[in-house]
Amino acid sequence: MSDESKIAEATAGEAAAQHLVPPCPHGFHYTVKSGDTMYLIARHFGVPLEELIAANPQVQDPNLIYPGQVLCIPRKMPVPCPGGFHYTVQPGDSMYSIAQKFNVSLDALIAANPQVRDPNLIYPGQVLCVPVRPAMPCPDGFIYIVRHGDTLSSIARKFGTTVDHILTANPQITDPNLIYPGQRICIPIMPPVMPRRHCFMMHPTHHCPGAMGMGMIDIEKRELLVVARGLPDPRHFGMEHVVLMVRYREMEEFRVVEMRPMAQDMMMAPHMMDAEMDKDPVLLIGAARRFPFVFGPLFLGVVVPIII
Repeated sequence: MSDESKIAEATAGEAAAQHLVPPCPHGFHYTVKSGDTMYLIARHFGVPLEELIAANPQVQDPNLIYPGQVLCIPRKMPVPCPGGFHYTVQPGDSMYSIAQKFNVSLDALIAANPQVRDPNLIYPGQVLCVPVRPAMPCPDGFIYIVRHGDTLSSIARKFGTTVDHILTANPQITDPNLIYPGQRICIPIMPPVMPRRHCFMMHPTHHCPGAMGMGMIDIEKRELLVVARGLPDPRHFGMEHVVLMVRYREMEEFRVVEMRPMAQDMMMAPHMMDAEMDKDPVLLIGAARRFPFVFGPLFLGVVVPIII
């Protein structure tokens, strides 16, 4: 075979190799563009040059590739991501935008991806590890995900709180004018306001299942008023009076207040609480004898749930 024939055969072989689509079972195909080199392609897709060359045995000379040629880009195994999740880079992404999107610090994202040699150079299709931040503490509220158009002022108005309360619950927000969609913030629930008056119903016992009792506590004034009806005659039980027993401090004895008769089989008992409450008040109505004091049987009772 003449030298010219050998050159022509070699040229034809190179042309055939140029248009050959190589198998790529563990990666994806890439079409060479003008200005590409194997080195630049390997760097662009974050794979070692040696692996790129090995995945393309049809390229006889790695220093000679052509625009339009199809190469196999071996897909690297995703970096281990314990305690986080994998994210595939989308067009327009940057390390900074990904960090903001998932509310992690840029430094933490870079540290979780040591395979990214240049944090300013990532590409669509690249798989990154996004470290999950520890759960945000929000013991006195709930987590809200910031949406497009939100500001701290609008969020505060929406949930009936204030910007100052939100900032106090979110010390990670250093600039109140800078929040972004996807950010997780704690919305504090405003402390419940203790009602000035607290009403309650009392529960009858088997001694008088038809009896009814109700009352009201004025917390600010420390006033208690109890009204009951349908109570049996205490003399049926060998007693003399119907009394209200009140206790609102755990280490103290019950206060005894005699029930006063009212019209239509009703009785009432006012009481001024002479100390601060440290427990939910316990109220009991029953028969009693004064000297010596004996209480029972019990007619009505209740434990009033009060926010201390």
